[in-house]
Amino acid sequence: MAFSPDDRTLVSGSKDGTVRLWDVATRQMTGAWPIYSPVFNLAFSPDGKLLASGNLEDKTQLWNVAARQPIGNPLIGYSLAFSPDSKRLATGSYSHIVRLWNVLSLTGAAALTSNGGMIYSVTFSRDGKVLATGSIDGTVRLWDVTTRRPIGAALNGRAGTVLSMAFSRDGKILATGSIDGTVRLWDVTTRRPIGTAMSGDTEPVYSVAFRPDGRTVATGSADDTVRLWDVHRWQQAGDTMIGHADWVRSVAFSPDGRTLVSGSKDGTVRLWDVATQQQIGDPLNSLDGEIRSVTFSPDGKTLVSGSADGTARLWDVSYLVRTAADLCNSVQRSLSSAEWTQYVSAGPAYRTVCP
Repeated sequence: MAFSPDDRTLVSGSKDGTVRLWDVATRQMTGAWPIYSPVFNLAFSPDGKLLASGNLEDKTQLWNVAARQPIGNPLIGYSLAFSPDSKRLATGSYSHIVRLWNVLSLTGAAALTSNGGMIYSVTFSRDGKVLATGSIDGTVRLWDVTTRRPIGAALNGRAGTVLSMAFSRDGKILATGSIDGTVRLWDVTTRRPIGTAMSGDTEPVYSVAFRPDGRTVATGSADDTVRLWDVHRWQQAGDTMIGHADWVRSVAFSPDGRTLVSGSKDGTVRLWDVATQQQIGDPLNSLDGEIRSVTFSPDGKTLVSGSADGTARLWDVSYLVRTAADLCNSVQRSLSSAEWTQYVSAGPAYRTVCP
């Protein structure tokens, strides 16, 4: 599940092997491509011109978004990531091979041999200079994208399959979530772990996400919980967020970092206030079964969830970024001092916010 860079199109992939495009404004499907195999991963190129879909047959297909047509033959690999300049596509395969493809020619792919077995996840740093790959053997490897050579030895947390990875915005720290329930932070420059492994349970960590300010990492786990971790203290920040009734498959921060969203196998999407770690409102019930992915639009006003049955749902969460205006429209007056104390206790001091 992914938004196009201009925030106008949403793409979803399903287990029936169909990729669908949706117009965000009208909520209508604008195209569908049968791929004939369950879709494992989807990503838009940063320039919005291409879409890559990886399936469980270890094949990645490139698509021309405007023409709604496939480009060339399928490439090898199922986990995938575009470079920030849209010129390269990295794919990880069931074997120990990572490939860097020239998006324009789709030929002469550079094969990066990781020796770590199946490549479960790949991601580029924000400047595009470093590629990180996570393997089934628990190792993470950093690659120099220009020279296509490994940067030092593999990072080995001895934690089993690396299920999720995320670079901090400045590219200095890499967070990894593993099947043994641990979260590890790595110094990208020294390639050494930062502090000790952080663990709230022994259940797999399916998703990790950095808060935009780089100080906090959020995780979603198979113990049905969401946690926040202090990057500098190497420990859990606050209480465990409990509410889901099954595995938490995806977490994401809003662009302003004040809200966290989580999607679960229980079919619900939940919003959390990062400051108080309390749930915001009632859960959003997709009615479509397991939630595989959640993300915010770049302006933070729209939330999208993707389900295992291939359904994409858009949610209007503009109240998260224009709270005062929505409050005034709803109650037609400012809160009293007592009401402010009750409902805005973790926020700023009392003031009149409505005209």
